[in-house]
Amino acid sequence: MPTVDMTGVEDLKGFTPLPKGVYQVAIDEFSNEVGQKSGDDYVKLTLKVIDDGDEEESIAGRKLWRNLSLTPKSLPFLRQALFAFGCSPDEIAGQFDTDEILQDLVDMEATALAVVSVKKYKDPVTNETTVQNDVKSFRALSGVSA
Repeated sequence: MPTVDMTGVEDLKGFTPLPKGVYQVAIDEFSNEVGQKSGDDYVKLTLKVIDDGDEEESIAGRKLWRNLSLTPKSLPFLRQALFAFGCSPDEIAGQFDTDEILQDLVDMEATALAVVSVKKYKDPVTNETTVQNDVKSFRALSGVSA
């Protein structure tokens, strides 16, 4: 049986969401998921906040998450995100492989602006209410709108 040494190990610090605002982010990783209740496919994005210029209390490296549904009704949100990260209309016209496009964006370290709010979330298991970030939308850095 393995043994561990807890000498000097501190308690976990509480997670504090980022303040409401607009942050420059890069796609750190992505995965394809299936909704537990709906059975619908979606892409889970893990976003990394890029250097914010604040040397004293930098949030660079902090993570945000955004799920993008692949249902026909929700595809405009995926389109908005892909345009914001720099995809051209030709790249995402007609049918395309989302894995290929997203992997290219990860590899290129493409960035966009994420519009982030703060919302309350009630955990269905513990019944506790917590506060978490909610990525509402994406915008292109260059001001180009899709």
